[in-house]
Amino acid sequence: MANTPDRQRLAAALPFSENSLLAGTALAAPAASPGARTLRIDVPASDTVALAPDAAISNGERVNSSQAKSFSMLDNDILINPLSGDNKISVSEHGEQTIISGYAQSGAPGEKVLVTLNGKTYAGTLDNNAMWFVSVSKGDMAAIADGKVIFNVAHTDTAGGEHQQQGAFTLASDANARYSPSLFINKVTGDDVLSAVERGGDLLISGWGRYIDAGYEIKVTLNGHTYTTKTTKDSRWIIAIPQQDLQDLPEGQLTLLASLGGAGRTAEAARLLTLTHSGADKQTPVLTIDPISGDNKVDGGEIAGPFYVTGHAENIAAGSKVKLTTGDKIFTGTVTGDGVWSVYVDDLYSVNNAATTHATISYQDREGNQFAATRVIETAAGGYPFHYPMIFAINPIGGDDRLSGAERHQDLTIRGEFTSGEGLGSQQTLYVTLNGKTYTTVVQNGADSPYDNYWQLDIPASDIESLTPGSYTVVASVSDWLQWSGSQVTQTQAKIIHVDNDGLATLSSLPAERHDGAQVGALSDGAAQHDAAAMHGQGAALPVAAEATHAALPGLHAGEPSSLHALIERLTADDAQPHQDAATAGRAPLTAAEADAVLPAAPADIWQTLTADAYAAADDGAAYYAPDARTLADLLQQPHPQQLA
Repeated sequence: MANTPDRQRLAAALPFSENSLLAGTALAAPAASPGARTLRIDVPASDTVALAPDAAISNGERVNSSQAKSFSMLDNDILINPLSGDNKISVSEHGEQTIISGYAQSGAPGEKVLVTLNGKTYAGTLDNNAMWFVSVSKGDMAAIADGKVIFNVAHTDTAGGEHQQQGAFTLASDANARYSPSLFINKVTGDDVLSAVERGGDLLISGWGRYIDAGYEIKVTLNGHTYTTKTTKDSRWIIAIPQQDLQDLPEGQLTLLASLGGAGRTAEAARLLTLTHSGADKQTPVLTIDPISGDNKVDGGEIAGPFYVTGHAENIAAGSKVKLTTGDKIFTGTVTGDGVWSVYVDDLYSVNNAATTHATISYQDREGNQFAATRVIETAAGGYPFHYPMIFAINPIGGDDRLSGAERHQDLTIRGEFTSGEGLGSQQTLYVTLNGKTYTTVVQNGADSPYDNYWQLDIPASDIESLTPGSYTVVASVSDWLQWSGSQVTQTQAKIIHVDNDGLATLSSLPAERHDGAQVGALSDGAAQHDAAAMHGQGAALPVAAEATHAALPGLHAGEPSSLHALIERLTADDAQPHQDAATAGRAPLTAAEADAVLPAAPADIWQTLTADAYAAADDGAAYYAPDARTLADLLQQPHPQQLA
């Protein structure tokens, strides 16, 4: 906040207005200290008569009220922060840019401050804290001769008063320095705008640098508060500003300063942030990250195999996309209806060996607001010349990762298999989490090989019945001791399942009664409609009679997996040909032009992960649906079951 100017304080003490005082103000010669300026105020005898005899006006100075008097006082409007911490800059400092900053105490937000250096003028803007900064490029700094450098700062206040101040620093060459450190600040929340909804939680401010190793201290100053962190091995840094400090930020613009400290390794960067009231009536999305690989250390035994990173999301609609950034790698994942997100990580080899980096999860809503959380992880990317990683997968749950009909009212078996050349995970406790509950089982040795292990557990029907329709994330993890590396290895896998409304059933939920072609399972009308719709590739039930559905199930035998996928795989050419012949009897082949005319156009929302109906039904206040990563060519290459006559 701007301080009261000296002339305003004098006007309050004297029996005349600030304007009459300003009219008698003249700029005096500079004081003895470099760059200091004084104001000389001449008060006529007619005005001093009203003062009490021997009145104290400024700095203990007393005047005779019967005589005219001149007062001299320092012009403290412009304050300049020390450059590089000590006003000494070497070639090995400020490798990319030099920040000159300070305060103009009598200014108003948005006013300009001009800095003249080496014949060039740079313009800065006052923020709500009366702070200003300008950035001098690396090229402009290199053009300045060594030695003492003088620059000038000028500001015209709202009353038209002109203020000037001189600054100085020493520039010295360093013949031994080859590289200069550089510091950069990433755009805050993606656009340097902090809305009210973004200030409802902790705020991550991040950046990076050049020629900066791990362990260097970074200081970030915002609104009078200073926060510190250290750089990781990849020269990145992240600072979390607490929610309470964000709530205290004034509306308007604020200057964010970041600096790297250390002898001969100084660098600075700055950004101007804008604060708005947007989203004041919305709940703030909150993201958290579960410990990665159990201990936030991804060693050689874990990085060799793909794994999942998981966490929780609050006030974020199911189906929304999240982005995980680790080093220079970016992965995407999805939030499910139970508030869990999961991201598949297939490669972290690009991170340097024995390196530290940040794993940051972020989400952006449709208004452009961004929210994030982070963890520092250690990685030791290494090969497996003689050993195999511990890898396991969760088999399709219920045959199709969807729970419907009878499946929602019975125990659910979840099973997975291992692939490990060392038998890792055998006899270890495996944890499975679903809908906030954790279940345990033990990894068993395979019948044919001690290296092909498996596991399974049963979730009680009472827990399955408590699942409301929607999407859920199943997370499984297991740890083992890696003898040859002397470290703990943890593998985490995840799978998204969908729970349907009662009355809808899948083939996988129905018992196979006969295999003589007469009947496969007893389907209700609702079940028949659901599976017929699935065979058409549609999401809505079709009015198909149960008998028609039974007749369209050739080649499925008892004892085989009774799922729609198994059914399609069993449709051989001999099975399908009679139906195709009956359906096409009496028809002439279509020409290319006729085919184009009868083929439906691609839906407008083909790139969306949800249908238009699902999008409209979602929480309109939070969700942002990114385009699906699959291309149209990929979709066309996938097998599409045909309608059977």
